[in-house]
Parts: sequence; C-alpha cells; structure tokens
Amino acid sequence: AAGTAIALAEQGRNVPYCYNRKEVKDHGEGGTTVGAKLQGRVLIIDFDAHHGNGTQELFWTDPSVFSFSVHRYPFFPGQSGHQDNRGRLEGLNATLTGPLKKGAGDEEFLKALATRLVPALKARFRPEFILVSAGFDAWEKDPECGMRMTVKGYGRLTSFIRRIAETLCGGRLVSVLEGGSDPAGLALCVEA
Repeated sequence: AAGTAIALAEQGRNVPYCYNRKEVKDHGEGGTTVGAKLQGRVLIIDFDAHHGNGTQELFWTDPSVFSFSVHRYPFFPGQSGHQDNRGRLEGLNATLTGPLKKGAGDEEFLKALATRLVPALKARFRPEFILVSAGFDAWEKDPECGMRMTVKGYGRLTSFIRRIAETLCGGRLVSVLEGGSDPAGLALCVEA
C-alpha cells in the first residue's frame, strides 16, 4: 500500500498511508481538494488494515475535520490507533478510531462504523463532504495483514458509507484508492 499511498511529510520524513493537508483542506486562500474547491466540515473515513496515523496527526487539533480510522490494532505503523485517540485542543473529539483485532472481517468493520462512527456523527459532527481513504489490504487473501474482509464485505462497507454521505451531506463523497498488497484481490475489492 505504501507504493500507492499518498505520503505526508511528518516532522521532516515521509509517512505512507496518509494525506497531505492541502489535498483535504487548505485553510489559506483558494483551498482545493481533488480538483474542487472545498470549504467547511470534512469527514475522513479510513478503512484499511493500517491505522491512518498521519492523517490523524495532521488534523489532530482541527475541529473542522473529523477523522475516523478503522484498522487492525496493534499493527504497523507502531502502536498508533488506540481507541482512546480523540484529538487535542480545538480538535478534541474530532478524531475517532475503530481498532480491530487480527482476523477481523466484514461484520467487525461494519460494526465499527455503525457503533462508533455513526453515534459520534449524530452527537457532534455534521460533515459537508466525506473523503474516504480506501485501503484494501484487510482483504482475506492479502498475504501480509491477517484480516478477513471479503469482496462482498467491501461492497457492503462502501454502500454503508454512501448512505452516510447521502444522509448527512447530500451524497458529496470522494474515495481515494490507497491500495492493497495483492493486485488481483485489489481489483476485485475495488469493483465491489
């Protein structure tokens, strides 16, 4: 996934699996995201075997970006992605994680969105736009990550996220491919 991921310059080093702040939201003049002007409140949903640690750190203090990562924990990179991660300063409670154990599959990923993300959105954040970091290395046949997502499960996960977008922000949603370790599986999962 690192080869296809967008790198973030974090404290002077490249960190895979992350966005550059300018891609998501530019707080200066003329902010652009994926070729379109973007202002307002952004929800980032990151599903992957790896925690979206760089994305989380990038928006750790920003209350206008709600970052949610569902991932294997503990797992690379390091010990990041614990369920107590919440953000800091003005961004407190604008970060949420859905850490899953090795071997988690379709039901666990969907449950994390339904029981952790949706209640948080209802309680405290209404996005104007959703950006999905779509990583497919949690696929059951991925040789490296030890998770059990199926092709059908990825389809259900995507449908669930689309319903969130339709309900909360008029369907405004962009999904960015972050990759997977198995090219054949990646193609199947993306099509789902």
